[in-house]
Amino acid sequence: MSERLLRAADVPAAAKLLACDPCWADNGERPSWVLETIAGGPGGDHSALGSFNGDELRAFVSFNFVAGADRTGAISCVARADEASGIAALSAAVKELSSGGARLIVAELPDVPEMRSYADLLTLGGFSHEAHVSDYYADGVGMRILVARLASTS
Repeated sequence: MSERLLRAADVPAAAKLLACDPCWADNGERPSWVLETIAGGPGGDHSALGSFNGDELRAFVSFNFVAGADRTGAISCVARADEASGIAALSAAVKELSSGGARLIVAELPDVPEMRSYADLLTLGGFSHEAHVSDYYADGVGMRILVARLASTS
């Protein structure tokens, strides 16, 4: 496996992963705006990094620094063909955010059964449950907040 930032030419493969990932497919809410950021569209400061097996994209992670927050990054989306490639891409994104100064990385997701595999992947990648906001997305649908706390180098 090798990891690198995604380019516009990677959008079709990323779209395929997003459509096939059980978490996003089961939930029915695919964050398709992520594909626009890869293509160079108006995505603000989001980046996307992929894990490749040769030329085949096996996973990608969309991430950014949180505006107005000191040394805080965020994971917006992980789409993967398998757990190992998802962990590889997530680890590379955490490393990229860390090298940019992040000491805390957050991931927010709906607290619904369909997103359990996504939360499990984040947990395997070093994130832990930090908070829950009841009825955030809709009545009865809360938000889970997972975080990764990185060692300070100062």
